This record gives sequence, structure tokens and C-alpha cells, in this order.
Amino acid sequence: MDEAVSAGEQSIAAARPDASELPELRLGHALTLRERHERDGLAADAEAVIDTCRDVAATGRTLGNRLDAGVTWARTAGEIGRWVDAVEGYRQAIAELPSVAWIGLRRADRERIVVDRGQGLAREAAAAAVLAGDPEAALESLEHGRAILWSQLVHPDDDLARLTATDPALAADVDRLRAEIAVFDQGNDIPLG
Repeated sequence: MDEAVSAGEQSIAAARPDASELPELRLGHALTLRERHERDGLAADAEAVIDTCRDVAATGRTLGNRLDAGVTWARTAGEIGRWVDAVEGYRQAIAELPSVAWIGLRRADRERIVVDRGQGLAREAAAAAVLAGDPEAALESLEHGRAILWSQLVHPDDDLARLTATDPALAADVDRLRAEIAVFDQGNDIPLG
């Protein structure tokens, strides 16, 4: 495990500061530190995981990295009893869920993402908020997790309206593609010709 931690540190040090893979390298290193913390109980490892994941959650270039970093930050903070930090990490992770459950995906896929990741995260976030002494944040977490798909149903045209105002032709193309996606979302076969 120590060799893996050292290799991660070397990879990060060798990467350019603006390298697109740097957030992923940092997240991978944090996950290795988390494993070592679970094995050895080193407080410094847990602190490094929280600090690194907080940064990757805010600056990561991919949705997956930001979501995973937020979750890792929250769970690690919770494991060492830092419930306020855990709530903050969960809040960051849950904020990424609407983008991960992108409206362009089939509804069944969005529902799977929300059920598999969103509801579990919302429950974990609520528990952390209760332990942090903030029952209002607990309720907010549960409501946010529950509302992801609803908000996509209620406000699907907000972005399209803004796009129409700036580029009507592009908005028409997006609307046409959205209609085609909706056909597939209903379980129809994809036309191949």
C-alpha cells in the first residue's frame, strides 16, 4: 500500500499543473490514501483525502470525478466524525447528480442513476446532517435527492429558451434532437438508415 501511495505522489509530481488527467490522478491517489487510512488508521491520510477530494470536487474536469471526489470526501469526513465536513462533501456530490443524470439520457437510465447514486447519497447526507446537528440540512438533502427527475420534468425548456434567444437555428436543431431522443426514451428502436 505504501508503494502505491508513493507511486501516486510521483505521478502527481510528474504531471503538468494544467494536465487534463491531474484531477483523476489526484482522486486516484486520494482513494489509495483512503484505503491505507482504513487499514492503518493514520489521521494524516484521512486529512489528505478530505483536502484532496474537496479540491477535486470543486475543480475536476469530469462530472464523474467531481461526484466521486465529493462522495469520498464526505464518507471519509464522516468516518472520522467530522460531520460538518461530511455534509459539505455530500452537498457537493449531490449538486453534481442532475448533470450526471443528464436529461439527454433515456429516462430509465436517469432513474437508475438517481436510484443507484442519488437516493443513497441523499440518505447518507441526511444522516450526516443529523449527526452534525442540522436537521434542516437533513431534510434539504432528502428533498434534493428526490427532486432531481422532477426538476427535469418541470423545467425542461429553460435552457432551450435561453438558447433560442441567442441562436434560434441551433435551438431548433437541439429541439429536433430532443424530440428524437424522446422517441427512443419510449422504447422505440433506433433507426439505422
